[in-house]
Amino acid sequence: MDIYNQPYTYVIGWTHLNKYYYGVRYAKKCNPLDLWVSYFTSSNFVKRLREKEGEPDIKQVRKIFNDTKTAILYEAKVLRRLDVLKKDKWLNMAIVGSIAPMPGKLNPSYGRIKSDEEKRKISEANLGRKMSDSTKKKISLAKKGRPGHKHNLLTKEKISKKMLALFANGFTNPFQGRQHTEETKALLKEKATGLKRPYKERVNNKGKNHHFYGKPVDEQRKAKIKTSALANKVMVSCIICKTESSYQNFIRWHKNRHLECVDC
Repeated sequence: MDIYNQPYTYVIGWTHLNKYYYGVRYAKKCNPLDLWVSYFTSSNFVKRLREKEGEPDIKQVRKIFNDTKTAILYEAKVLRRLDVLKKDKWLNMAIVGSIAPMPGKLNPSYGRIKSDEEKRKISEANLGRKMSDSTKKKISLAKKGRPGHKHNLLTKEKISKKMLALFANGFTNPFQGRQHTEETKALLKEKATGLKRPYKERVNNKGKNHHFYGKPVDEQRKAKIKTSALANKVMVSCIICKTESSYQNFIRWHKNRHLECVDC
């Protein structure tokens, strides 16, 4: 082991704030003895916290290595195990090969407006750029198993009101009146092949096979179903005669998304 070049990992922290930083030091001629003597980490977040709160009470060398590569890989392994990118108590903002999300004021571009020249350069840099099949596969695998995003009732209500206003002002589906070409149909058919089982092979959940078959619905459950139905019911009125009805009834019976009665 070269005593004049000893890469090492370390941890510093402010216990009263529950804030910590785990890092690696591998500069030329580095030595564990320089921690918090001549070396104070390269993190700007640590620097700001030090200026605001003073010196950390924890300054520990965790492990010493013979070479730089081993030290860097070990740091990445520990940071992933500690899940530092998702836990607020860690000041680390990146791991080798990954960067932590930096929302709001944490983002270096927060409050900064890009100039037209910057926008043009970004646009030109990404123009015609296509992801390789391997990159697409990696993104697909990374997203598999993640829970999908669900809108809350307030967001659903906002979306519903916005769409109702659009239809009331004459909005129509952009694809209305158009048809897919035979080539597009063939592509859609090819992509959809194998995604769904044939109808005969699907699980039959009718009659005795239904999970609620023979089970009486108690009054409490009936009340919950009724309350839920009323809460999700969107009432609208004809823009001409002002007749009030649910939006679903307008669509079902009048076949009209512009909120006009058949008689009107």
